[in-house]
Amino acid sequence: MAVEPTSLGPEAGALFAAFRCTVFRQRWTRDIEDTIRETLATELAINPQTQALGYVVDGKLVSLVVWRPLPDEQDVWQIQLLATATGSARRGYAERLKRELLNRANAADILIVQSEVHRDNTGMLQLNRKLGATISPVPGNPDYLVCMIDPATSIWA
Repeated sequence: MAVEPTSLGPEAGALFAAFRCTVFRQRWTRDIEDTIRETLATELAINPQTQALGYVVDGKLVSLVVWRPLPDEQDVWQIQLLATATGSARRGYAERLKRELLNRANAADILIVQSEVHRDNTGMLQLNRKLGATISPVPGNPDYLVCMIDPATSIWA
């Protein structure tokens, strides 16, 4: 039976606290892991616009995506993070979550789904290209690229 994505709220704090995704020599993965483990449950509790969706397999969180609308542009969703747990990579979880998010964005008439991706994160950059992203440098931050996807056209990618 296929695993379905699950909405995650602050009650998933124990799942967040146990989540591991740090990869050796990929320092941005440590920042993402720390955010998930230390602050995500609180963020979901205090900010109703922040949403999370993930895959839970055998009681373990294996992948999640977190997003919210931009404060000054409600028709743009900003992905805060998209991560897959250590030991669960290369199983398609991240791509399925991103596609699900794009489908939800399209249904909600969201114009753009964007994320900032570390320039050395080749897997995530490839996924964004596959989904039709426009990719450009983040002004003032040479380590990151902004990936912008139109959900109305990416669902066919």
